[in-house]
Amino acid sequence: MHFSFSSCRRGFTLLELLMVVGVIVIVISIAVLAINPDQRLGQARNDQRRSDLSAILNAFYQYSLHHNGTFPVALTSKDQEICKSKSDWSYGIPYDCKGLLSLESLTGSYLVKVPMDPLLSDSSHRKYRGTWYRIRKGATDNRITVTSSGSLLESVSSGKPQEISVSH
Repeated sequence: MHFSFSSCRRGFTLLELLMVVGVIVIVISIAVLAINPDQRLGQARNDQRRSDLSAILNAFYQYSLHHNGTFPVALTSKDQEICKSKSDWSYGIPYDCKGLLSLESLTGSYLVKVPMDPLLSDSSHRKYRGTWYRIRKGATDNRITVTSSGSLLESVSSGKPQEISVSH
């Protein structure tokens, strides 16, 4: 029996390997585009914002129900940014809500702590005093609206400005 070198070939040619690698790259790029992690993370942050805004609004109305229709703080028809909870203040920075609306009277019974925008959980924003959530009362109908600034900032960078707000 005689075997020739050409009939007993082992391994793959360079062309075959390059074709397999090319197909794998194409499949991975399609999967990444389909999954789009940035968009998914943005949607998760927006869901958290909606939940936070609803919690703030519900806390106001629960307080109002228990206190004969009065609100814990003086709301105006002008947007007021909400101040962080005392528990979120750190690094030797004195607790100061000057120019911001403090909701400390709601924490404990109505809110575990004042929620803040998911983008503020980044360590680069720890010294920022606000939550990126704003609140206002309607001038004529006393309707309370809570809005997220973070969603607007994040969506502007993506080219699709979107403000998230909750009213009651």
